[in-house]
Amino acid sequence: MSTTHFPWTPRRAVVLFPPPDRGVSARNLPDAVPWRNAMRRGVSFGGILWLIIGLVVALSNGYGITNISSLVSFLLALFLWPLVLLGVSLHLQF
Repeated sequence: MSTTHFPWTPRRAVVLFPPPDRGVSARNLPDAVPWRNAMRRGVSFGGILWLIIGLVVALSNGYGITNISSLVSFLLALFLWPLVLLGVSLHLQF
């Protein structure tokens, strides 16, 4: 059984837009988009902002680096700065 294709019937569907459930991602974008490679690094603006706020909060609440325990306390305060703002002491002594 042979299949007859009419001249106005496409043999393969042409998709001009991605399906709505996939959305737009870095894989769907052309190579000419300049910020495409920045998305691949994994560093977001929100993450950098979180670290900057954590640095300011940690340094303003007396978390300095003098030994290993103060380094661990500083890193905890850097990443968990909302707890420092709520009054939780992250100073470790070991």
